[in-house]
Amino acid sequence: TIKSMFNQKDLLMEGLNTESLNAKWLQSQKLIQDEKIESEKPLKDISSENFIKFHSKRGCYNTITFTSADSMPSVFTRKQSLEPTKPQICVITGLPAKYRDPRTNLYYANIKAYKEIKKRYHGRHSTVILN
Repeated sequence: TIKSMFNQKDLLMEGLNTESLNAKWLQSQKLIQDEKIESEKPLKDISSENFIKFHSKRGCYNTITFTSADSMPSVFTRKQSLEPTKPQICVITGLPAKYRDPRTNLYYANIKAYKEIKKRYHGRHSTVILN
């Protein structure tokens, strides 16, 4: 039930009018989106330039991000010493120790030495720290 039939000229004029309205609407939507993005940006704190950012997500590897190479702690930049570490000696047998008792911090080489440490120290002392 169209009251009047549109001719080609009327359709083109309506299309031009719709195109200009659509361009204005699209421009306003872009401005709204830009304002929204600007308002969601955190304010940049000048004092946080050298802060370390830590990111972790469940099921992913932990990530440490440094904002500049100058702000990296020395633990990441220092080279390991070339000196070999002093081998630990079992306090019972005198053999090279592979293990350390967590309660007494004493080094031991085998199960017999551990049982001896346990017998001597765990009953009398709560913690013995020997270096």
